[in-house]
Amino acid sequence: GSMICLPKLFSGHLSGRVRKILSAAALALVIGLGVYVRLGGIAGATSWNPDEVNIRHWMKMHQGGAGFPAVYPGGFFVMSRPAKTFFEKRIRGPLWHVGFRCGLTDVEYPPRGMEFRLWGILFSLLLAALSIWLAHSLARVVTGSYLGALAGAIAFAFHPIFVEHSHYLETDIAMLFCAMLTLRLMAWYSHTPGFVALALTALASGFAFGVKYTNIALLPTLLLTLFTTHVTRTFLETKSRTETSARFSGFSVLLKKALWTRRSLWLSFLAVIVLFLLGSALATPRAGSPNRERNSTSVNASAEQSPQKVPGALNESASRFVKVTNHLRRESQGLTADSDPMTARVVLVMRAFWGSFTAPGALWTLGVVVGLLALAFQRRFLPFLPLALGYPLAYGCMIFLVAPWFRTQEILPLLPFFSLAYAALVAWAIDFPSLKDTKSRYAWWFRGIGSFAVLVATVFSLACAWRRATDLDEV
Repeated sequence: GSMICLPKLFSGHLSGRVRKILSAAALALVIGLGVYVRLGGIAGATSWNPDEVNIRHWMKMHQGGAGFPAVYPGGFFVMSRPAKTFFEKRIRGPLWHVGFRCGLTDVEYPPRGMEFRLWGILFSLLLAALSIWLAHSLARVVTGSYLGALAGAIAFAFHPIFVEHSHYLETDIAMLFCAMLTLRLMAWYSHTPGFVALALTALASGFAFGVKYTNIALLPTLLLTLFTTHVTRTFLETKSRTETSARFSGFSVLLKKALWTRRSLWLSFLAVIVLFLLGSALATPRAGSPNRERNSTSVNASAEQSPQKVPGALNESASRFVKVTNHLRRESQGLTADSDPMTARVVLVMRAFWGSFTAPGALWTLGVVVGLLALAFQRRFLPFLPLALGYPLAYGCMIFLVAPWFRTQEILPLLPFFSLAYAALVAWAIDFPSLKDTKSRYAWWFRGIGSFAVLVATVFSLACAWRRATDLDEV
């Protein structure tokens, strides 16, 4: 009948520094394996993507100083241009010249530099590796567990569709990287609220929208996070000043105070919108100088067809946002000719979504569902619920109501949510045996066996995802 106090699994025996070193080494291994798989070292080269023609052409146009139709998001090209210049001048070029002098090659460095398709794929590979690191960092902040963060990073890195699209010259990997960066900044703001964190998150969300329009789901998520963080801080301040009296009346007064007497909330909303539009404007490619040398007549034609400048970057970004919304709405209206287009849309999207969602296997899918329950009903994850659950909800609404299609890459924005679900599942399984200091030895053994079974099932599900990621023919 005595109380049994047992340590948490895999913790308490290692110092904090050793745990950080082991965690960093494990993360480096995951990123290295992720890069290895994407280089085709196991599965071999994948098929060519038809979108590469336009993206390669637009990369060449923007590198030459021209713009292109504003209806297409340009954030990828804004990111790629300075990165390619830096890589050519500071890394590849000097190494090539060293090899030429040492006799390793008899070909001088090509004046045009690296071919655009090869550079685009390498750039996406770099962004994929950074996205894995951000997924681990986000899961670490949300769950507070090193093993949970590692499981989340593995679930994120080896989703078969993520691996497949890393082989192509696309903008989807850049979209995912910007979404991960925004969510990580959002978690920073949720953990330590401040204007700097809020401003950086708003700018990043606007730039992410400029990379791909599906990232518009980040804006309502940020506004929800801002509101809940403000209300929580107001509640804590009120609770520290006065004792609890009537709960319902106290809550109504609290909500009124948070909404109306705190002008900072509404000013923050306005600042977020303005910075979001500014970030979107920064992601919009600008045409170069008319006197600048062009590489082809197509570049000149595109520069002539580029939209007229409007006064102010914010007005241009807002106008572009409206045009994109109308464009998507017109395309979505022509999605089907059925008498009930909304029902047909839901059926079509659900079929495509389910196929992409279950690509890593049934056990992996079950792990996400169970992890969702752990994420939603554990009190310690409560401060991050607007981020963890609000983002996939906003994205789902956008896909069902606005987007004209659901292709396989449309599952990529949900990978952060899947990663957090797995991280929460593992963190819960590790802490479950020691919750509330179990008094009964039998109850502790029951909890321990249950946690061990969950961890083993998690390992098998992630191994299944790895196998499918390295053999894309089965997906």
